[in-house]
Amino acid sequence: MKDSNSFKKMIRSSGFIMAIIFTFALLALPSWAANTGAGTLTVTDDGLCSGMGFSNFKSPKAWDVFQDETIHINISPGFNICTSAPENLLNMKCDVAGPSLECTANQDKGMCQSNNANCQTNSGICTGACSAGNVNAACTTNASCNVSGTCSAGKTCLDGTTSCTSDTGCAVSNRPCSKKCTAGNVGAACTSDVGCNVSGTCSFALATCTTGLLIGNACTTNANCTNQTCASGLQAGQTCTVNGDCTYLACKSNSPGNANGACTTDIGCSINVGTCELALECEDDTSVFIVGTDGTMCEDDTDCSGQGAACDRSCDSDKCNTNNNTCNFTGVDCTVDADCTTKQCSVNGEACVADSDCAGFCTFKDEVMTSGRSGNGAIDVCYETRSSMCLSAQVLYCGMDFEANVNNPPGSMNYSAAVLRPVASTDGNACTMDEECAAPGALDAVCQMGTTCDSPITQCGVLLADCTNEVGSYCCGLGQGAYGAPNSWATALNGETYGQCAGADLGFLPAAKCAGCDAFAGDPNATTMGIHMTRAVTINNLETLIAYLPSSGTPGKFNTSLVGSDTHYGTIPDPNPSGTNSKGQGGGTLAGQVSACQLNTYLSNCTPPFGGANDSFTASGFEDFQLPLGGLVCTKSSGPDKCLGTGDDICRAFGYPACVAEMAVSDVHACANYYLAYGSNGGNPCTCTATELTLALDNINTQFNGCGYVITCPEDRAGTCESNVCTNTMAACTMDSDCNVPGVFDCPM
Repeated sequence: MKDSNSFKKMIRSSGFIMAIIFTFALLALPSWAANTGAGTLTVTDDGLCSGMGFSNFKSPKAWDVFQDETIHINISPGFNICTSAPENLLNMKCDVAGPSLECTANQDKGMCQSNNANCQTNSGICTGACSAGNVNAACTTNASCNVSGTCSAGKTCLDGTTSCTSDTGCAVSNRPCSKKCTAGNVGAACTSDVGCNVSGTCSFALATCTTGLLIGNACTTNANCTNQTCASGLQAGQTCTVNGDCTYLACKSNSPGNANGACTTDIGCSINVGTCELALECEDDTSVFIVGTDGTMCEDDTDCSGQGAACDRSCDSDKCNTNNNTCNFTGVDCTVDADCTTKQCSVNGEACVADSDCAGFCTFKDEVMTSGRSGNGAIDVCYETRSSMCLSAQVLYCGMDFEANVNNPPGSMNYSAAVLRPVASTDGNACTMDEECAAPGALDAVCQMGTTCDSPITQCGVLLADCTNEVGSYCCGLGQGAYGAPNSWATALNGETYGQCAGADLGFLPAAKCAGCDAFAGDPNATTMGIHMTRAVTINNLETLIAYLPSSGTPGKFNTSLVGSDTHYGTIPDPNPSGTNSKGQGGGTLAGQVSACQLNTYLSNCTPPFGGANDSFTASGFEDFQLPLGGLVCTKSSGPDKCLGTGDDICRAFGYPACVAEMAVSDVHACANYYLAYGSNGGNPCTCTATELTLALDNINTQFNGCGYVITCPEDRAGTCESNVCTNTMAACTMDSDCNVPGVFDCPM
């Protein structure tokens, strides 16, 4: 268990010795609370400003600078924001530049939907003219040209006028005496009407369609006068062959814009559409503020000088750190803040009653104006760092409303607030031992990895290490769901192939590959589950990892008939009946959680070739994070916008099984690997079941959900068990851990 007193630093200042126990917590409310903005901070000595104040970039998010030197501060748009939008959406992070529904109020959004209409058959008639029979009459068939005849009732002689009853009644030359056709084949001899009928012929030489939608078109048969058209909708009247030809896009009838009209996207059905743009949050000349702590000790504001200077002194009440159940000041055991009764000065640890009883350190707020800036693009200023600057400083811009960010991990879609970190002159020097890095004010100067001096100025406080359970510590990690999903926080390729590094906004793994950290290199590699060369599974590429994770099924050990001492997969293995994701080859969900933890540990340890030998791709120390003793870990991580320090941040409480209490992540990971290889059969250093190990690793992997901070758990989440009743939930209990309430809660302001 870590004792917060172990972080106390002794300094000599103003002729007396002080015990510094002020803890610099990046998550605690800064001297000026501002949202993390779209502006990405870069600090350089590039000749635009006279001076050599820049030392190095210190992963994960600090720009190291020398005291009393000039630096060039550049704040450039790092991601798209809504530059035209309703007030509640203005400056919100958005994806695609241009007119955007992300920047449009819900009531102004319409819907462009697909509609189907019938492809109907329209029959017509081809009409010609009779060339025989009823000559020149309109016709459609030969029969329609036929002429019906009539045979006379009485007989006439051959001349057709002289009535007779027999040939003898007619002159020899005027015979015979017969009935005559009076209609049809007029004048012809007949015995009945049928004998007077005349067969017709319909000619289509000059035929046209006389009915249907093709009236007037030339034709030879009715088929020439038949067509298919869409019966209704925006395609009505257009020719078609199947119903699919009549499909059309139209705005829903209740769309606020262009209701029922043609459209291609929802934007065409919306009104007051906002704009998404790669830009900063303000236009033209503006101010940049550097807000931080000065190493000058003070008893009131008059002891401090400069812009916005004030004496930061406070008499603080002790609080219970629910991550290790000890009081922050005294280290005594506790369960709630009420168990910690001490009050002491934030600077020297002396007992106090009120702020006026305490000394403090000066704070400052330095303003630097831009000159000649036009539009909402990059900001460039020159800034002379303070000679007594200490710990770190925020960089605020656009009137202190926004805090400059850093893309962390680099090349990913993840952003966090950046800081300036003052360092001593030995920072970055080659070294073999800590003594070679000693410098005034650099109380924590060390020779990192025996090669390079890291010497932050910490005479006025303590810089927290990354990935500890101390409130304010910063860490990164992702769950097996992210590692197993395409185009996710972990795997997004942004239109590229793995290892192609032309773009940005990549997932953690592709971005790491572009930084020189390939999770799939080597044997074992960063995906390996189980114990290598005993019983282990290793994934060879990103595509297979996405197919393999998330693993499902009951947690357990590997199936010995499927997994050997060094089983590799380059495609999704055949023996997985789930169809899309693996069953962990018998390991179930435990296998996937182990792989995700291994990946998180790898990214936290991998040293990319950029940024110096002391840096890791994500915040270092993931495997050293110590789990709580019967308590909760509460974190604040970025929300869907993947930018830590904005309004959609997520705060959550995570509870852990008792079997992993006070264990480091690396120990839990080792126990889980052992279980996959051997099961619960003797030798496992943990008493955990497979289910308990799965729960612990799931929390470990997801508690920072990208990147985030450890925060103090609210009392309604971490109660105490008094008289077998939880103080926070009033539920029955036998121990304090029964009163833990894991889950999401409202982030503190």
